[in-house]
Amino acid sequence: LVGFTFEADFVDPASTPFGNLFPASNLAGSYTIELDTITESFYEYYLVQGGSFSTLGEANNFTTTTYSDPQEIPYVNLTFGTTIMDTYASTTTSMVGSINTYGTTSHHYDAYGSINLPMGMINEVVRIREFDISVDTSNLGYGTILITRDTSEIISWIEPSNILPVATWEKSSGRIQTYFNGMLINDQSDGPDFTFSISEAGMSATEDGHVLLEDDISVYYLPGTNQLHIDLNREAADVNFNVFANNGKQIFYQNSGQIAIQKHILDLPNSLIPGMYHLMIDNKTVKKFMVTIN
Repeated sequence: LVGFTFEADFVDPASTPFGNLFPASNLAGSYTIELDTITESFYEYYLVQGGSFSTLGEANNFTTTTYSDPQEIPYVNLTFGTTIMDTYASTTTSMVGSINTYGTTSHHYDAYGSINLPMGMINEVVRIREFDISVDTSNLGYGTILITRDTSEIISWIEPSNILPVATWEKSSGRIQTYFNGMLINDQSDGPDFTFSISEAGMSATEDGHVLLEDDISVYYLPGTNQLHIDLNREAADVNFNVFANNGKQIFYQNSGQIAIQKHILDLPNSLIPGMYHLMIDNKTVKKFMVTIN
């Protein structure tokens, strides 16, 4: 994901600030997520015994989630052709109220082999299909109850050496109902929404031996012109530009040619509809841009 950084460290629960809330835990995960300018740190607490790996809860300085029915980590005992079903239930508390969650998840390991992504072929990956149905009941106080029902289907392609999937396809839909003093006052359905994402290191090597770093590249779409302006922040030749729709379909390709230049303009097809698109540079560096109507 563009602008996304994920750091994980597994530690003794007793060494963490919230370990006393999960006395049955024998393993904790210390996580830091950075998305653009937003940074979030939290701890997850697990129970590892025999062949099972269960999530007991999660905590940071603002919220605490405790599972009364622990959520199983799906990939530990999953073998080819098998399905694991899991139910879970939790309560999340914060300064603004509480959320009770229950749901059912199934994970099916249905394929393995190679996946051909725009950045190239990745070998020895497994494909996991996940179906999840969950219900959140939020007590907002003053007689207001919010009930959220979410349904999702997720297909993940996972490389054993990575903690995150190399690619993920997701279909999700939801329904939000608001009750005031027991009376339904709002009923809203969303979706289905479709997303496809590719996880990449954010670095691309060009044939001249230099590298193009994701943070050094700026991309600007000019509304009403179908022109995509790219600044590589250094001169480079023979650079490949691929543009993909949000569903992963390639809709444009152009090579920069043999003259080393820094700034490029891509004349995209007039048939583009408004939405999110992905620019892939030399099959590795990925930048997002939004197509709008002027």
